[in-house]
Amino acid sequence: MKEHFKEIRSGFLRAIGATALALIIAAATRVVSVINVLLGLQLSEAMVLRIRLGLVGLAALLLVVACAVALRRYRGRTRKKIASLQSESAKLQAENTDLKQKLASQDGSGLQINTEQSLPEIQERILKILSAVDSMIDTELEKTLGVGEQLARYHVVELLRSRMIDTEPTYDTHSHWELTHKARAYLVKRNLLK
Repeated sequence: MKEHFKEIRSGFLRAIGATALALIIAAATRVVSVINVLLGLQLSEAMVLRIRLGLVGLAALLLVVACAVALRRYRGRTRKKIASLQSESAKLQAENTDLKQKLASQDGSGLQINTEQSLPEIQERILKILSAVDSMIDTELEKTLGVGEQLARYHVVELLRSRMIDTEPTYDTHSHWELTHKARAYLVKRNLLK
């Protein structure tokens, strides 16, 4: 970061310095000309050159002071920003460590089901029905449940999303539903499996 700051500072000073020096030389030449005309003095070339150099030196000194003040302000703002980013980085690292610990404490799949919370009654019925057979097609499941196609489909999709049931690959147009290990564990913990 310090190297980057030094690069910015030197480029900034070179650009401002070159521009300001050209303006100072032009202004010094103009000032000497005005002094010559107003005072009616006939200054020698050597005297004109000394006056120009003196004015250029004074202007350069003022320019350096102005640049130093600007850089000091910029450096102060940069330090505050760096401190803010370091603080934010420390918070994020602490949060990252905390999340890694929480993830490590979960089961092997990285997904933890809340076994304390029960499924809706119709979803438990679907699981019990599927536990009694190897697999069942969607139309048979609807008939066995005694509900409409859309309601059955909704609850089947919810069970799919929670990875409680799965579909096995088939060659017909029907889905063949079967229990997953997660669903069997759910049923065993609630004494619903026969």
